[in-house]
Amino acid sequence: QPDDDTFTVEYGTAPGNYSARLTVAMKGATAVRSLENGRTYYARLRREPTGRAPSTWSAEVSVTPDGGLKPAAPSLLGAVRGPGLAALRFSRIEKAVGYRVSWGDGPNAARLINAAAPGPVVLDGLDDARAYTFTVTAMNDNGESPPSLPLTVQP
Repeated sequence: QPDDDTFTVEYGTAPGNYSARLTVAMKGATAVRSLENGRTYYARLRREPTGRAPSTWSAEVSVTPDGGLKPAAPSLLGAVRGPGLAALRFSRIEKAVGYRVSWGDGPNAARLINAAAPGPVVLDGLDDARAYTFTVTAMNDNGESPPSLPLTVQP
């Protein structure tokens, strides 16, 4: 590819509707600045060689910039109490790589949960005579979310 090629990126906030255009002369990765974190953008790209017709547009891609933010707090959706256990259900958070369910103080009062299966989570070894207050946080490469609103489960 000659060095006089340019590349045009069209992007916007709705599929197939490109409200902004960026033309760059360099090959390789380029940054699109001033996007709003948490908003999904749709884009397409084409090569525009000097003296020749431009290429066809690429297939549309979408991206949601997160700006290196920690994940949002999950919601505890419900709980069922059984003999010595509680089963909790909570919302899935996009881009979370794991969750932490907590129910008190101490090293045995929290459990890490795989992001592929965020609920229901069954916690056993609980005291049947005691109420437990649960919270859940989501984790990603940027850190841990604030805790969910607490949910208290009575025996």
